[in-house]
Amino acid sequence: MPYDIHITKSKNWFAPDGGITLPEWQKLIKDDPGLEAADKIEGKTDDGGKLEFTLKNSLISKWNNKGKIVWLVFRKGSISISHPNDEIIAKAKEIANKLGAKVQGDELEIY
Repeated sequence: MPYDIHITKSKNWFAPDGGITLPEWQKLIKDDPGLEAADKIEGKTDDGGKLEFTLKNSLISKWNNKGKIVWLVFRKGSISISHPNDEIIAKAKEIANKLGAKVQGDELEIY
């Protein structure tokens, strides 16, 4: 099961509304040259096949982190990122700072 971090303005990341507005997220994507809006998540399967999926009621962004694509999923006022490492956590903290938010893990720890 993947572990996620969440950028949110709410006390807990799983609150019904994380407090980040769609216009805030869209502006951040536009203003950050490292982020790019995407309409679907793409990847490869273990056997080399192509994997694509879209998420309803979400706005996806991708960040190219040294050749590895990191997907940021905006949904219900929060931004979620799977499989974080130190560089991803640092980027999430940078984004949170710009949005007046915080980075919180699945187990409610604050980064």
